[in-house]
Amino acid sequence: LNVDFNGLFDFMYLPIDFKNKCNVGYGFINFRTVEACDKFIKDFHGVDVRKCLPGLNSKKVVEVTPARVQGLAENVRRLRNSPVMNQLVDHPEWMPLYFNASGIEEPFPMPDQPLPPVKPRGRNREAANRDSG
Repeated sequence: LNVDFNGLFDFMYLPIDFKNKCNVGYGFINFRTVEACDKFIKDFHGVDVRKCLPGLNSKKVVEVTPARVQGLAENVRRLRNSPVMNQLVDHPEWMPLYFNASGIEEPFPMPDQPLPPVKPRGRNREAANRDSG
């Protein structure tokens, strides 16, 4: 990405499975222009993961799809004050990447309000709801 797309995106985030300390299998990139996004789709959609990420032993192919949240400001706004920041702030290597107009990485904006607690997921959420109600 830094070679062919340097300066063409301003946000990248690879969500982490906090229990296993690894990526959940997908990521988010915010491109500055539709043209840059279209080029990324053309270059990566349907490509063998091993070609994109040398050293990764996977038989999967890359699938590029539009995210529900669009735009730098909205991505930053939603993530910086989300419960996951409770975990991310303690692990700088997991933080989203934020780039200026020259493609130079800058610190991701820190929360500007108290962070809500992380909600339990799946069966833990059901148990928490039973115990609290």
